[in-house]
Amino acid sequence: MTSALKWRIGVALALVFIAGAAVGVFGSAHHVRRIMFEHHPPHLRGRMAEHLRRELKLTDEQFAKIRPLVERSEDQLEKIREETNQRVHETMRQGHSEISPILTPEQRAKLQEMQERHRRALHDGGPPGPPPDR
Repeated sequence: MTSALKWRIGVALALVFIAGAAVGVFGSAHHVRRIMFEHHPPHLRGRMAEHLRRELKLTDEQFAKIRPLVERSEDQLEKIREETNQRVHETMRQGHSEISPILTPEQRAKLQEMQERHRRALHDGGPPGPPPDR
């Protein structure tokens, strides 16, 4: 095996590793965003109950008794998600307001730009990061 071939194989393996890591990071960021920050659409309502029905092989009578309990749990989980989301946003807002007076005007502008990118990323579904031209 020539030195050039070894080099090419090494570069190819490195590129595959980097691509896999990038897919993992972006996929994880998307998944976390969905779980933490999105309201779950109505068509997902009852998915937990249906999963229990299938896995536990519930009778119709059991399912009828369990379904309202599971729905109540789903409602509570949604409320917890909303409260957590509000607490995260408030903590970030407070932190930025404490940091801002320490910064130079240029740094404050950069912080505002970072905040806007983060808002767009959460809204659009991608991970926040540096602008594409950097």
